Amino acid sequence: MFSTKEGECVGFDSIWKVKRVYTTSSAQTTEFSTQENGTNTALSSTTETQTDTESVPIVSDVDMNKLSDWLQKIYPRVSRELNDSINSTAFKNYKVSRSTEPPAVKLIQTIKVQDSNSDNVCRVSTLSWNATGNTLAIACNQFHKTWCYHPGSVCLYTFDRYDKMPDVPNKRLTTETCITVVRFHPRLPSIIAAGTQSGDIILWNIQHDDGENIICKINAHEELVTHMAWINDMDIAKTPLLATSSLDGCLNLWNFDPADAIIKLKHKYQVKSPLLPKVAKLPTEPEEVSKKIIRGIVTFDFSPYVPEMFIVGAEGGLVIQCSLLGTVPLKGSTADVPISDPVYKYYNAHEGEIRKISFSPNRKEMFLTCGTDGEVRIYILDQDDPCKVISLENPLLSISWIPFCEKILVGCGNRGVIEIFKLLTGEALDIAFKDYVDTAVLTQIELNLNMFAATRLVIRKFDKFTINILVRGVKRWGCDADFVLEYDKQVMYPVGKFARYPRPIWNAKIEPKEVQVYNMVVNFGPAHPAAHGVLRLVTHLQGEVVQRLIPHIGFLHRGTEKLMEYKTYLQNLPFFDRLDYVSAMCNEHPYCLAIETLLNIEVPRRGKYIRTLMSEVTRVLNHMLALACHILDVGAITPFFWLFEERDKLMEIYEKVCGARMHAAYFRPGGVSQDIPIGTLADIYDSMSKLGERIDEIEDVLTNNRLWVIRTKDIGIVKAEDALNLSFSGVMLRGSGIKWDLRKTQPYEVYDELEFDVPIGVNGDCYDRYLVRLAEIRQSIRMIIQLINQMPPGDIKTDDHKVCPPKKHEMKTSMEALIHHFKYYSTGIEVPPGAVYSAIEHPKGEMAVYLVSDGSSIPYRCKIRTPSYIHLSAMNYLIGKGNYLADAVAVLGTIDVVFGDVDR
Repeated sequence: MFSTKEGECVGFDSIWKVKRVYTTSSAQTTEFSTQENGTNTALSSTTETQTDTESVPIVSDVDMNKLSDWLQKIYPRVSRELNDSINSTAFKNYKVSRSTEPPAVKLIQTIKVQDSNSDNVCRVSTLSWNATGNTLAIACNQFHKTWCYHPGSVCLYTFDRYDKMPDVPNKRLTTETCITVVRFHPRLPSIIAAGTQSGDIILWNIQHDDGENIICKINAHEELVTHMAWINDMDIAKTPLLATSSLDGCLNLWNFDPADAIIKLKHKYQVKSPLLPKVAKLPTEPEEVSKKIIRGIVTFDFSPYVPEMFIVGAEGGLVIQCSLLGTVPLKGSTADVPISDPVYKYYNAHEGEIRKISFSPNRKEMFLTCGTDGEVRIYILDQDDPCKVISLENPLLSISWIPFCEKILVGCGNRGVIEIFKLLTGEALDIAFKDYVDTAVLTQIELNLNMFAATRLVIRKFDKFTINILVRGVKRWGCDADFVLEYDKQVMYPVGKFARYPRPIWNAKIEPKEVQVYNMVVNFGPAHPAAHGVLRLVTHLQGEVVQRLIPHIGFLHRGTEKLMEYKTYLQNLPFFDRLDYVSAMCNEHPYCLAIETLLNIEVPRRGKYIRTLMSEVTRVLNHMLALACHILDVGAITPFFWLFEERDKLMEIYEKVCGARMHAAYFRPGGVSQDIPIGTLADIYDSMSKLGERIDEIEDVLTNNRLWVIRTKDIGIVKAEDALNLSFSGVMLRGSGIKWDLRKTQPYEVYDELEFDVPIGVNGDCYDRYLVRLAEIRQSIRMIIQLINQMPPGDIKTDDHKVCPPKKHEMKTSMEALIHHFKYYSTGIEVPPGAVYSAIEHPKGEMAVYLVSDGSSIPYRCKIRTPSYIHLSAMNYLIGKGNYLADAVAVLGTIDVVFGDVDR
């Protein structure tokens, strides 16, 4: 009869949809489902009809209009049948409704707030729910617009386990003046803020039992506080700001620090509007008519989806759209307290005063305004005119959106009833009120928006000093234990959001349940002393054994590669010193080689020797620091001081050669910046001669030390195959037994003229990498002595004056040399277009630069390949499942990471 088809089959307002229609040779099954807005529970009904065994011809299409008419006709009967089947006596305190009337709003409790010193009933001015939805704050005092000294109080009521409030407030907070508005903190349920008739802001912590619970108080406005709201800070994520408004025309944003109990003014906004809004200035109109004046703010609301946008209702029925961005500074603004005009545009003013402005919680661009002229206007932010206007004979005093029902509004007014409006038509829906005959004026309506509260409550406030608590629909469902015991295993249990209560135990036996055990998560860093920088390791532990390890980086990211695209080639050189700041000259080496390859220039022989010499001195410096930190992390301390003593001697040589201990900027395109001073080679030779003896002492103390071997042997093992797959290089690769060194395989500078060996490990653990670093220090000492003995005379940089600056004595005698010097350091070197990949054997591994030139003096792209980033990416492999947390320190020390090299 039907062919397979899915989609909506009924009108816009219906909640019924065809879920699946299919046919077989023996049966036909149709499923209908209904789903209320804002819920995830669907009610379904399946009907099977037995037919003949002969095949039924399948119709190609369905007349959806006829099917829609048919479903709309049978909808009330199907709805009643579903209610009868679902709302059975298996659910406690639930009465089956067999009538066709819509659900009623039921009055469940009435509260009268009495004075603490007498039996008189207090007048209620305003109220608010806390973040958890179980505490109600009621402000009791005289409410008027003239200056007063009447005392005020805030009564706090808390729901009990039966969803009832006590007749006497759980706590009472007192003030010296009348309270105009109260608001709970959105994330801290115990913090409540109040605005007073005198313009003060008071904040309480209702958890404190001592004194009056006041944590701070400040004079915020010159007039009474008309409205107050907690909003999200655009500068700091998830940090609420307190926004307050007053008849003095100011909207203030306050920073509240709950830890120190300090409230501080962040920004002040003044709303100004012409005397005749929305009217163009005529040529003959006097100046004072079009002049802007400060308007008192009656109410406001911030958009929940666009935090910088808010709507203000000002005196005179003005509706003004404002923005925190692009504001105009006003007179009196200072650096500490900036004052701005946030007005973005004006809407058509109401003929009466503004009562309420509220953004829709469901539609991010929609908001409503309600005035004493009896109009409720629905606006879209991008439109100047309202998209819907609801005109009422009796104006509403308060109105609110219904969460998860974007087409429904609820309001209250002088008639003393709650009116519910359908947004599409603007007509009031007919609803029934149980247990309610009072006809007092309703002045405020407040919805409990907490989805985890026991029931969704509607609060309305009377001028006759009473508070009525109503519940929409029925109470929460829950299984009746007596019914379950009587009809054992014959009840379909509620699922999803209705499964509030656990199933009863059928007998004395308790079936074993599979319990999900969660591992403990420990953050190693980013402030840990053994993290070697700002490293954060999220470790999942089972006892002391690591199950999973996730490295988090980026805390030191500076955007170096992007910054280099805005500097000349020479100006980019200091950026490399700040990558691996332990091995500054080795960082500069691949960058200079890449520029020289694109320029097709040759470095003089003495310049090459000096570069190679200082690279090996840098290698010794790096390995000594890596060994010292590794030794200290594991627990030894004496070799740490020995290595740092020797390292400081080499740092003095660094300073003699280039004038700096860390950021050298010594290597330059075409050579080096200056020649080695006289006598420095002899100092280097003396230091290297004594360094070998110090290395022997370290080996005597550590290499065969039982504790050192236990902490490093068979820890952080890297197999040779895995080292290649993980793109390891340097000591991390050679420690696994692979003899790969760019100084041997792809020699650069004068490494092909030197005699040295490449040490390798056997097991690939921390102990092998320790031995490889010691051996590499000995090989570097061997090469440094060869370079000192073979140091040739000559120039230290190329003679191409387009690449190198002129000498100082030439600048003093030649104007052309002075102009050349100025052009060299201002505009830079123009490098021919092309791309080159240049790599060197860095102390930590292979460091490379991929340089792309477009023919200008600024690099088009410079990609840096640093070894620390590659090695740190394998932390989960190195300290993976089965290792102890204490081994993470040993493995991290043997990797030798520097976070200037990782984050860049």
